[in-house]
Amino acid sequence: MFAIVVSTGLTVGLSVVLALAAVVLLAWSFRKAGLFSLPRAALLAVVTGSALALCFNWMVVDHFGSRMPIWDEWDGEAWHLYRAFLQGKLMLADLFAAHNEHRIFTTRLSHLMLFIVNGHWDPKLLMGCGACLHVLLMLLLGLVLWRAVGKVRPVAFSALMFVIAAIPFGSFNLLSGFQTQFYFLRLFSVILIIALAEASGTGIAVAAAAGVVALLSLGSGILAPMACLPVLLLSGLFAGKEGNARKVHWQAAACCLLLIGVGVPLMTSVPAHEALKAHSAGTFLSTFGFCTSWPFPVKWMGFFIWLPWLADACRTLVRRKALAAPDRLVLMLGIWVLLQCAAVAYSRSRDGIAPDSRYLDAIILGLPVNLASLTRLSLTSGWPRVLDMGWVAALFATLCVPATGKAWEECAKRARNSAFQSECVHRFLAGDKLALHDQYPDHVPYPDIGGLEMYLSDPDMLALLPPPWSPVALTLEGQPDRVRGFAISQVDPMGKPSPRMPVVTNLDASHEKVRRQWRSVTYDAPDSHWLLWEVSGYPNLRGDIELSRSKSQQIKISLPMNSGGEWRQVATRAPRWPWRIDLTQNSGDQWIALRGPWKIGGGTALFVWICLHLEGIISGCILILLFQAMWMLDKTTLLRGNKPVETGSISTP
Repeated sequence: MFAIVVSTGLTVGLSVVLALAAVVLLAWSFRKAGLFSLPRAALLAVVTGSALALCFNWMVVDHFGSRMPIWDEWDGEAWHLYRAFLQGKLMLADLFAAHNEHRIFTTRLSHLMLFIVNGHWDPKLLMGCGACLHVLLMLLLGLVLWRAVGKVRPVAFSALMFVIAAIPFGSFNLLSGFQTQFYFLRLFSVILIIALAEASGTGIAVAAAAGVVALLSLGSGILAPMACLPVLLLSGLFAGKEGNARKVHWQAAACCLLLIGVGVPLMTSVPAHEALKAHSAGTFLSTFGFCTSWPFPVKWMGFFIWLPWLADACRTLVRRKALAAPDRLVLMLGIWVLLQCAAVAYSRSRDGIAPDSRYLDAIILGLPVNLASLTRLSLTSGWPRVLDMGWVAALFATLCVPATGKAWEECAKRARNSAFQSECVHRFLAGDKLALHDQYPDHVPYPDIGGLEMYLSDPDMLALLPPPWSPVALTLEGQPDRVRGFAISQVDPMGKPSPRMPVVTNLDASHEKVRRQWRSVTYDAPDSHWLLWEVSGYPNLRGDIELSRSKSQQIKISLPMNSGGEWRQVATRAPRWPWRIDLTQNSGDQWIALRGPWKIGGGTALFVWICLHLEGIISGCILILLFQAMWMLDKTTLLRGNKPVETGSISTP
């Protein structure tokens, strides 16, 4: 069965099945979370807030992300997936094969499908898709926890979920297209927990499907059924004998055991990773402390963060009464996050120091779980009001200042490393065979220098590389009689070599007050629907680039403003006729530069367009939220003003 070559048709078929299953699971989960029963005003606020958080994630990808492949993207994605697929050597078993300790079937299938649809490999587009999964999970988790606590504290839950969704605490996963398996894992693990907390026949079926997808997303997919099993057993013991409540709990527990039984054989060990594991209790506990405190920088914060959940769990279990669905949900989610902490502390201890943020993305979900526990304690157990408000205030103050600052520092560091990596790869492709040697490890995009040299020397791999490392669609060449003040340079405006991507710029030309113009030779229509350009300018980028055949047949590229000398990408539809480039700069004290173009797919073109207009989209979302807040305030004031006044009467004897 698995000795089947993966073709385009098979990929499309499997992707449709996976997509339909995901849609059904998500629709069921959001219905249980109460999304479709929200009032129109609340629904608009939820959707707008989620869109705003997604735009912030995309802005991070646009400003800090890079299309330079890194680490596993070279071998696990480009070499063993895309290259094997194009050569007709990709087998169905390869989609299920182990990658380190994991089975990443969902990542391989979804990335391969996007590769086919888009027409080429684009890590930035994959980053954008990962951000969608991240925001979708935060929306689902926030709604289901808010409903579990009786729909109180909407502002606190909305603010916390927005902060977690919008700020890139797990920057490595967000800025690496290959890391979507972490988002698949979290999303389907939470769906499994929601389904098993319902303890119904339909919920068990949903949990089984979500559990299989989680197991095929990452090795730690086995932790979700492990977290649910003890809660279901206790709930079955506490349930009354009348009815079939106890029977349903036993069936749900059996589903967990079945998923665990399937997940254990899927797990693999990597001898090279043995050195990364905890080899003493002290090392394990030290790393566990960092995990429970994440994203805060000190270990002792873990006890403060998890105190509400621990108190709520003890209160729930001491009662020895039947567990309601909200009780089971909060218990399962808390145990699942703590199991994630334990798994990371054991497998990636690194001598007791804090692990990389890519392993900790799921752990931040403990913050809304503890907020839900705190709310439950406040409503039912007389939790002191001072402790209640103090916990919330301390959490937001610490989350929004030091933790956020650390997240942005990691994003900036990743961008700097990507710039060094890009320069090394450019130099190697330009003929400098020693460009990858004697470099700081973070400045080379692959840990094995010999393997990276092999990849960059393979013609099939070179054809797979995304822009700007892929070959340009055409060589920029100007008409001798229509070039004034411009030149084609092998150095970009920032002084960096650009041998494989000649730059058209007026930066080094004379500064006379003359009209600067550059017109290319006439090119044939490219065999692509979309073209990607890189443009730059200083201090402000103004004007248009015209791809024209005549006045009646031309395409203009609107240049982004305020590039500050950095390269910005612009996508345009490729002309379907012979065409030329007209580049004009009317100001004598500014410069402009152009390089490219590269052939791209429609998905990349759409994402580039969205990134260029993110400021406007964000402004629109903020205006919608402000108008809605004003409308709700006016409505509340009106209702209070129309409240009937109670009057009394004085009776006389």
